[in-house]
Amino acid sequence: MLAPLSRNGHNDYPRCMNVSKGRVRACAANPPVRTVLFLLGASTAGSTLMSLLPGPLGFLLAMISLLVIIISMIVVLVGAGSALISKRWWLSGQRLLVLAVAATIVPMGLRSGDYVHLALLYPYYHEKIARTSKRPVWFPWGDQAVTVLDGLQRRTLLFDDTGATTASTDTERDNEGLCTFRKHLIGSFFIELLSSC
Repeated sequence: MLAPLSRNGHNDYPRCMNVSKGRVRACAANPPVRTVLFLLGASTAGSTLMSLLPGPLGFLLAMISLLVIIISMIVVLVGAGSALISKRWWLSGQRLLVLAVAATIVPMGLRSGDYVHLALLYPYYHEKIARTSKRPVWFPWGDQAVTVLDGLQRRTLLFDDTGATTASTDTERDNEGLCTFRKHLIGSFFIELLSSC
């Protein structure tokens, strides 16, 4: 049996709710939660794929992920507008809240790729670091240049627990015309970007 209609004659309850023998029974996850989790998962997946597969393939997969996120948010926005026009206040408010939460968490998901990449391969990195006494320890993360016009865009994961390595405050230029920029990732891990100046 469907959930009862609200005072204005519309069913404002989430679709997965139903009433059975006088009791309201809800699904494991209601649509707003599923939508937010989907948007977070899509943004994290796109960012992670771009980190794991640097270059044109990773860029393409990340752009597909971004397109899915944009289309999903447009669908939610149109749904909120439709609910607002038909005076289904609960539903429109719920969808606007989904958009507000998504606007907060999607950027976090888009920046999480390097962290997920590190977490997925951490057992390998940990084993290599334990077997190596020399510091810093370098792990190549590939060339993230999408086209030939981008030049060199080589990324390297760097581990240094001596405290000698620090994040760059500015791009460092060497004698060969290459620029290096280093950012702190987490703990003793850094990402170094070597690019054409």
